Amino acid sequence: MIGLLIICGLSFGAAAIFLLKNAALPALEKILTHLHFLALGGSILSFFLMTKYYRLLDWYVKPFFALLCLCTAILVYGLTRTNWKKIYTGLFAIPAFISGVLGLLVEPFWLPWFLAWVLFGPPEKRFEPEEGLVIETALSGFKACGSSFHLIEREYGVLQRIIPLGQRHCLEEVQDLKIIEWRETEFCILDIYHEDRHKMNPIRDTIDLGRMRSVD
Repeated sequence: MIGLLIICGLSFGAAAIFLLKNAALPALEKILTHLHFLALGGSILSFFLMTKYYRLLDWYVKPFFALLCLCTAILVYGLTRTNWKKIYTGLFAIPAFISGVLGLLVEPFWLPWFLAWVLFGPPEKRFEPEEGLVIETALSGFKACGSSFHLIEREYGVLQRIIPLGQRHCLEEVQDLKIIEWRETEFCILDIYHEDRHKMNPIRDTIDLGRMRSVD
């Protein structure tokens, strides 16, 4: 989250310099505009794949496209003298700037940044209890009970399939996972190590993989 704010802050700083100096750099503007629309297309594709429980390559592709889309829009806003570009990029730059500045004064204005972090940020934890097996935990919604678990499987070379495993026992501070028994098409038995003092540690959990894979 801190890294996101730093990168966006640097982009706002560069855009402010362009505005104050009334800089005219058409070559740079053209490159940034192309990068923006490529990143926008990548973000839309990543979001569409997410609704189908897939993602490109790995978790970092989606936040890369989203951050590149926002930062290039901010920079083009500072550079461009074209009306339609100024209006279009202002739809990205102005709300981001206002919510960022007001968020320093009033906590609720951080909500858009928090939602963006939940949608596009990295997994909360990433475990590889066995070679070729990846299980991730991620932040859930406001009223959700604990972290969400996801099984990650490679498909079609460049795609990863995300299989939701649900919120296991309302655990929020998962520290480690240990596979007890694994049958790829049937079930998985694992021990979940956590920091909840009010629950048994580790918790042994059985996941019906056949049923989870059948859920779209």
